Amino acid sequence: MKDLARATGIRADAWPKTGLPALHDFAVALSLVADLHKWSDTEKRALVRVIRAKTASDESSYLKLMQKHARLREALIKLGS
Repeated sequence: MKDLARATGIRADAWPKTGLPALHDFAVALSLVADLHKWSDTEKRALVRVIRAKTASDESSYLKLMQKHARLREALIKLGS
């Protein structure tokens, strides 16, 4: 989770406890396939919005944000290949 936190500025200690599982899952998945240090600041901010949306009770925002984040989708598809 340290790499994700370093790349995005996320502070896990300030993250809502209910959102920690999603944060951890994204950190693990992205550590396997993504070169976060090469992502633009805009892409990193969008990633944080995606992770926050994943923890919400309504997943529609999460799905919309995922559809818009081409680099994240590409990384997750690569993971599944």
